[in-house]
Amino acid sequence: MKKRKKKNRKTQSRRLKVQRSSGPDLFSQTQKLLQKIGEWRYTAVVLGSAYFIVAGLISFRYHKILDYGMESDFLFEYVPSAREISHGHLPIGDYRGPVYPILLATVKAILGDYFKAGLLIGLLAAAVTLALSFMLIRRLFDSRIALSVALLLMGNPYFFMYSYQAGTDMLFSALVTASLYCLLAGTEMSWKYSSASALLAGLAYLTRYNGIFILAAPALILFSNHLQLSWKRRFVAATLFGVLFFICIAPWGLYCLKEKGSFFYSANRLNIAFDIYGKNQMSREEFFWKGNPFENTSIPALVLYDPRVFFGTLVRNFFDHGLKTCEYLLGWPLTVLGLGGATLLLIRKVPSRQRTYLLLNLAFFLVLLPIHFEVRYPLFMLGGLLTLSACGLFLWSLNIGDRVRTASLLALVGLAIYTGFNSYDINRQQISAGPKEVLAVADQFKAKIPSDKRGRLIAARKPHIAYYTGLEYVPLPFASSPEELIQQLKNQKVDYLYFGPMEYSMRPDLRVLIDSTQSWPGLKAIVASEYPLSVLYKVE
Repeated sequence: MKKRKKKNRKTQSRRLKVQRSSGPDLFSQTQKLLQKIGEWRYTAVVLGSAYFIVAGLISFRYHKILDYGMESDFLFEYVPSAREISHGHLPIGDYRGPVYPILLATVKAILGDYFKAGLLIGLLAAAVTLALSFMLIRRLFDSRIALSVALLLMGNPYFFMYSYQAGTDMLFSALVTASLYCLLAGTEMSWKYSSASALLAGLAYLTRYNGIFILAAPALILFSNHLQLSWKRRFVAATLFGVLFFICIAPWGLYCLKEKGSFFYSANRLNIAFDIYGKNQMSREEFFWKGNPFENTSIPALVLYDPRVFFGTLVRNFFDHGLKTCEYLLGWPLTVLGLGGATLLLIRKVPSRQRTYLLLNLAFFLVLLPIHFEVRYPLFMLGGLLTLSACGLFLWSLNIGDRVRTASLLALVGLAIYTGFNSYDINRQQISAGPKEVLAVADQFKAKIPSDKRGRLIAARKPHIAYYTGLEYVPLPFASSPEELIQQLKNQKVDYLYFGPMEYSMRPDLRVLIDSTQSWPGLKAIVASEYPLSVLYKVE
């Protein structure tokens, strides 16, 4: 009996040892599997393709109407420009270059619809951004950091949001990421990849003019020297980058010079003027509709207009934008890890390629300081910020034991789940948050008014009603009374006036027009919706 008891005790102790060792073995095997996945040559393609398919299915299923936020730019600027391009004329936009409208016109010719074309461009650009971010970070750091960044990027609520919202943000991110990949991924000098990087940088600039930040690259080629070149070869490489960048943008610049009188034509100076000097003096509506003293002012002149206010605003925005980027785009848990990662990189002396990558992210952040913060503006920086977070999570360059590695892996899983649920919570309403009353009014209008009896021009605060009714958009004139507005509409030969929640909110002097039962000389209500209130008038 005693021998049997001893045998049973030995068997139980062996089982306990197996149970105790199975946990660490499981995590060790999981880490090895993740490392193999990260090192697999096709991982980037699989990640990008999987994201494109899943995000595409969700987006085309639920995103049915353009919203009143950043997608207003899609209807204000990109669709009209794409229409002109399809008719053989290249328009000059006030705020952005020609790349996105040209691409939009091309994809629309295939799909037959601008909204679907915008969706497809955004989703493809997001997949490319994800894949190239993974490939670049794997080259600069390692497969573990790269895979962590890719997982957190896919779960980020704003990365997903701007995948399905039609606009230039994701295309810009894809072009900049591609440019940085060509510049930094190699360990030896390649004239082919350096040339491609400069040309992609030019295309990014011609998509969004804040892409000018990439001109920090020649300076970093000289002084950061990520390819360990002699001074002579560094100078040649930096010069080549700058020359090819300007060759890429020169045709557009010369066209702007001919048509607008400026090689670097852009009305973004007005946004800067309002955010620095105007927003405390008047509303945005008054600044852009009533006129302002900065109409013909250059950016250098804006700086000299009041240097104390200008640079004081930049300093305040540095901290304000930084905090908002951490709070909204990254989130506080990942921000804390990012600060830890940045500290570890500084302590361990950042290698030149990693330093160049992070400094280019910083250069982009600095370019954004003169304007107000929107979470989509620093979207390109998300890959770099998540890289710092992953370095903090896995205690980059430190010799850590298996238990710490296991804890880091568990934390990564927890963060991925948290960001995924956060993305669902933010996007479940946002993805279908467009003005449904516009669709209802547009459908009633088409059913009630035969196409051969419809007018041509419609005025509204936003261009959505024009897009969905098939009419031409006229910005709602600035007026202090309904009578003044009606007279201005008649002077502009406008056929219809739409007044809905946006107009009610932004034009308080005209709010009485939301009541379709009240009569106004010169206006006739032809279509109305109740939830929310909106009305379409015929201008008589």
